[in-house]
Amino acid sequence: MIEKRKTIKKKLLLLCIAGLLALGGCAEEGRTKETQTPEECAEYAMESLKKLDLEAFNECSDNYVETYRNWIGIPREKEYRLFGELQQPGLKRGKRYKTNYELAKKIVEKMSWEIEEVREEGDKAQIDLAITNRDMQNVAGELEIRILENMTESAGSGIGELIRNALNGAEIKSELISIIDGLKEDEICTMEVTLQAYQEKGQWKIHVSQELVNGVMGNMMADSYSEDVEKKIEEQMERYEDKMEEWGERVGEKWLE
Repeated sequence: MIEKRKTIKKKLLLLCIAGLLALGGCAEEGRTKETQTPEECAEYAMESLKKLDLEAFNECSDNYVETYRNWIGIPREKEYRLFGELQQPGLKRGKRYKTNYELAKKIVEKMSWEIEEVREEGDKAQIDLAITNRDMQNVAGELEIRILENMTESAGSGIGELIRNALNGAEIKSELISIIDGLKEDEICTMEVTLQAYQEKGQWKIHVSQELVNGVMGNMMADSYSEDVEKKIEEQMERYEDKMEEWGERVGEKWLE
């Protein structure tokens, strides 16, 4: 029974941090630029990301994937590979927009890059890029710890607290901003990324790969956290399981009365 509750809790917890994959940026008034070489294209793309000029970034990449429409053909959602949440049809600049923009800005504000080598062959090219950013590998893990702490300290089973967190995207992203702000100055990482570039109608564009997304996000999408963070998550999960045992016993006793 404990393992079943643990599995359910873990699935709900993942819903809380799923929004990390769809962070939004602010699309400034775009400026198009013809990129004559793969190196120019890569430099322009990274500059656009640094400024959160998503219109310009989309022009020099395959960031845009597809538009989903309702049954009468009105666009209801657009899919992008990177920074997509604030590029949706009919978006209003409310609290959610502002929070997502602040998080996106926080992610890229320390980002820098260096083009190391370009290998061009016909209408395709490979570009070796070193992206330096805050080391955000443990950011989502620290968020998990905070959510588990809230669940453990809340009344009842804590599932309601988890669902509330999952539904309140603005609050979750405010927590992420707080965690990123708490990183030390020397917590940085440099990731080696090989960009795939191609020519389309005479203009160079880059492919937005998972490798590039993770590099821009400071390794936030790593498969695992550090040993220390993994240990803290496990310890907090055990505290929550102990709480669930006690809560279950109390509920059972009241039911038998």
